[in-house]
Amino acid sequence: MAASGGVGGLWIAFLAGGRQGQRRRVWRWLAAAMLGFAVLACQDLVTTAAGLERQTASTHQHEVPAVVASLVAGIGVPMALVLLWADLKMRRELGRQARLGVAAAPLRRKRVRRRYRPY
Repeated sequence: MAASGGVGGLWIAFLAGGRQGQRRRVWRWLAAAMLGFAVLACQDLVTTAAGLERQTASTHQHEVPAVVASLVAGIGVPMALVLLWADLKMRRELGRQARLGVAAAPLRRKRVRRRYRPY
């Protein structure tokens, strides 16, 4: 189920409507939704087939609660990634300003003439 949803989603995103055209972004969002739905449906199918929804005892009773782990993974990690991305952008911008000066003219490329030298 996950494989067929994955293949269908990737086909929509990169070969069908998502390849070209004005509505490419809409087709790619549809493909992402299809991939996500396939993964969630497959996970639910496996959980139901294994009978895990009826399980009441857990071997991880004294571990980190699932809610805390989900919050860290769902909120903490993306926030850390956004902060790292912003830091990288700021460092690049500050580095470029330091190299060029605040109001420096754009750099011109030097032309290099290469002579053919047979070996």
